[in-house]
Amino acid sequence: MKKKDKNSKRKNAVIFILLAVLVCLEYNFYTNYNYLEQTVTTELKKEELTTDETISLIVTTEELTETTTEETTTEESTTEESTTEESTTENSWQGEVLNPINGTVEGPSGKETYYNLNMSGVIRIMESSGYHYEYWIRDDGVKMYGEYIMCAANLNLRPRGTIIETSLGTAIVCDTGSFAKNNPKQLDIAVDW
Repeated sequence: MKKKDKNSKRKNAVIFILLAVLVCLEYNFYTNYNYLEQTVTTELKKEELTTDETISLIVTTEELTETTTEETTTEESTTEESTTEESTTENSWQGEVLNPINGTVEGPSGKETYYNLNMSGVIRIMESSGYHYEYWIRDDGVKMYGEYIMCAANLNLRPRGTIIETSLGTAIVCDTGSFAKNNPKQLDIAVDW
């Protein structure tokens, strides 16, 4: 009877972990990666899963990550014109660079965070404002408008079309968000993470 209970607990732990991974992937909460990693590690230690079970779980979560990333890219490319190109923008920033793991950095122009939304509406607004560039996604997942990184900012301080330096390169202000009220100098970088 104890063996069945132990196997049942292991299965429940694996199910819990996979559900947590799916929830994070579904809503693109990559900033919660560290929390998820700690939760997975804690659950694995609690249930004393064998090495084979642990490896199987890791492989499964990596496959889920790849699949979700591919689905997000495919979904967005059907609604927007996008191509993957290498950026021509040189970045002279020597400090910490924004990435999906740290989630926020102090860049050359202030606090930087990131967001991943469909940009078709933002592109329409930019075009109606006279900015006609090609939308594409850089190899590192940064969303580009012409040669510029797309970012959101406080439009009272930095109106649409403002060119500004970020930790990832030169950006153009295309959007805004609720963050602008509390952090007027903050930039929110558009990415595909």
